[in-house]
Amino acid sequence: MIYQGNGAEFIADGKSFIIGGRVYANRNSAYRGLFGTVTEVRTGDDRETDNDTPDIHCAFDAPESNQLVQAV
Repeated sequence: MIYQGNGAEFIADGKSFIIGGRVYANRNSAYRGLFGTVTEVRTGDDRETDNDTPDIHCAFDAPESNQLVQAV
């Protein structure tokens, strides 16, 4: 399934992802330290990756520090 409509909610492992909602990439993410907006969630056969978890697509804001740019 593809969740794209602004305000659509997807819940996985007790975490709520809302299309258009703000996110922060924590230390467990390759995008650690970035803020962004959820643009789409893909599950099941609609996933674009080979893993077993939902694909959560985000548009990240430009980092404010050069140090963070280098890290990412």
